[in-house]
Amino acid sequence: MVVLPLAPESLETREKSLNKTVELLNGGEVNLLRGLALRDLNFRILLPKDDVLTDLRGEEFHEPIFYLAKFREFIDNKKPVRLTVTRRQQKGGTIFAGNILVSFENYKVFENAGEEGDFWVEINLKEYG
Repeated sequence: MVVLPLAPESLETREKSLNKTVELLNGGEVNLLRGLALRDLNFRILLPKDDVLTDLRGEEFHEPIFYLAKFREFIDNKKPVRLTVTRRQQKGGTIFAGNILVSFENYKVFENAGEEGDFWVEINLKEYG
């Protein structure tokens, strides 16, 4: 299990259907209803260079390169991973926001001037099923 240092500010879940529209010989069309496709999940996270912004301390905290290596490993292993997102409330409790098996589809890494050592990562996942 890998715990990210910070939860994403937002998590986009895209639901779509597998419906197919077919053209008829008379020029009309008909929609064949096929149900739901697997969900796409997208988010952007900050991988900070130090533990100042996070609750992780000591051995729990890892530098960004650790997470980037894990992301590559997730894709290379060709196995689903479990995505669990929880958010802390101001009064100390947590809000459960998701628990799903996913495949790591792709990710992009951004390094910004003035934020040396911090990495922003856009992650694209697909529901595994």
